[in-house]
Amino acid sequence: MKAERLEEYEMLATKKPAIQKNVDILKTLSSDQKTQLIYDAREKARMDELSRLRGSYTKGKQEGIKKGIEKGREEEKITMVKRLLAERVDVEIIAKTSGLPLEQVRKLIEPQALKSRK
Repeated sequence: MKAERLEEYEMLATKKPAIQKNVDILKTLSSDQKTQLIYDAREKARMDELSRLRGSYTKGKQEGIKKGIEKGREEEKITMVKRLLAERVDVEIIAKTSGLPLEQVRKLIEPQALKSRK
């Protein structure tokens, strides 16, 4: 326990008797080396877990951003394909230039044809 913190606690204890009991317990625990080692080990484990969680959060966030970007690119390709289909560009040319499989482009033809009839 740091001396300056103990002094702060002792000042509070003079104002509130309930705190005095806790200050006494803190003094006892901090003077016992075995108890201090147990506390240090628990604190290290807590900090390690916190670090692991932060790392997992950061990794998950990065993966989420990456997936979002990929999804956005895929949606942009679909939008481009639909525009090209509306302009009656050949499906094989669309598949080749967009990088989408020919079958996927063909699946977009029917909804596009219905839309252009309206």
